[in-house]
Amino acid sequence: MTIICVARLVKTKRIDQLIKAVLGLQPMPKLIIVGHGPQEKPLKNLAQGNVKFLQNLPRKDLIQILRRSDLFCLPSVVEGFGIATIEAMACGLPAVLADIPVNREVTRNGQGAVFFEPENIADLTDKIKSIKAVYKQKQAEAFKLARTYSWERIYKETKAVYETCLHH
Repeated sequence: MTIICVARLVKTKRIDQLIKAVLGLQPMPKLIIVGHGPQEKPLKNLAQGNVKFLQNLPRKDLIQILRRSDLFCLPSVVEGFGIATIEAMACGLPAVLADIPVNREVTRNGQGAVFFEPENIADLTDKIKSIKAVYKQKQAEAFKLARTYSWERIYKETKAVYETCLHH
C-alpha cells in the first residue's frame, strides 16, 4: 500500500504522527510526503530514510503520484477548507483524516473518508489498517464527492444564488 500526504511541513499538520503511525505498521506501507516547510528536517530525521519526501512538484506530476497512491492521509488539526483532500479524492483516493469539523464538512460526514481521534497515533494506525475492509466503498464515495466540488458546479450554484437575490 502507498499512503500519500500533501501538506505544508508545519507542526499543526501533525505529519510526525503520520510517520510514527506508518513506522508502526507491519508490513510497513510506502509513505510519500509532498510539501515543504520548517519541519522538513525534523520529519526526515524521524522517518530515518523510510519515507519519501517530495517538494515543488509540477501539478501534472503531483496528479500522477496521487493516482499511483492508494490512500490519502492528513493528520492536521488546523485546516482552511481541505483542497488537498478533495484533489486526492478526485484521483480516486479514500482518506484517513483527523476528526475535526472542517474534515467532516468537506467530506459530508465521512463520504470517502474515515476519521481518527486527533493526537491519537494508535487510533490513526488502526484506521489505516481498518480502511482496507471498506476500501472500495470509500473509493467510490471519494470519486462521487469530489465531482460535487467541480468549478463548473460551484459557478452554476453561485450564479443561481445571485440571480435569486437580484429577483427578490
